[in-house]
Amino acid sequence: MVYMHKTTRAAEAMLSSLLTTVAKEALNSQALANDERLRSDPVLNYFASPDLDAYLDIDDSAVWATLGTLASSSHPEISELARRLRDRRLFKCLDVGIRDVPKGNLFIRFKAALGKNPDVAQHVLFDEEMVQLYKEYDFDEDDETATLKKVLFKNSPDDSEPRDIAGNSEIIRALRDVERIQRVYAPEEGVIDNLHGILDSIS
Repeated sequence: MVYMHKTTRAAEAMLSSLLTTVAKEALNSQALANDERLRSDPVLNYFASPDLDAYLDIDDSAVWATLGTLASSSHPEISELARRLRDRRLFKCLDVGIRDVPKGNLFIRFKAALGKNPDVAQHVLFDEEMVQLYKEYDFDEDDETATLKKVLFKNSPDDSEPRDIAGNSEIIRALRDVERIQRVYAPEEGVIDNLHGILDSIS
């Protein structure tokens, strides 16, 4: 549930957008090759010359350090996203999915309507995912790792076999349903207000 939280997902969407843009710039520019400071950065070095050794140099601390480097980029989108992530000024969330009926198409209509508003759309990051937070597995499933994914317990030492926790926990049972995430993220409340207006017009 923590992984699916809107704040976590907003940060992930922002980081994904940032690194995608950086990767494109690395492929289309000689800036990395000409700037010793950038070439010494493990993340930027990986994008300039993607190989296994460069990839293995990347860890959390390297990514955080790269945000500082990218915050001073001359590319406006890169510098803005890097500064926001570094300073923890995350995008705001509009959860479209919670307003939709089961198996509805509100998110599709919303994206189509947003496409007619490019001034608003350029500031928006989309987040669409189907997730199942907990899945029960049979012991005889084809997946050899299924048993390792089970949360098993015994009520008492006298129980002959352990049981899946979902059979005894209402909380875990509530996590078995597939959750549909359909959200958009935008940098400012003003943009979110505009998105609310677009959503209201098609709901």
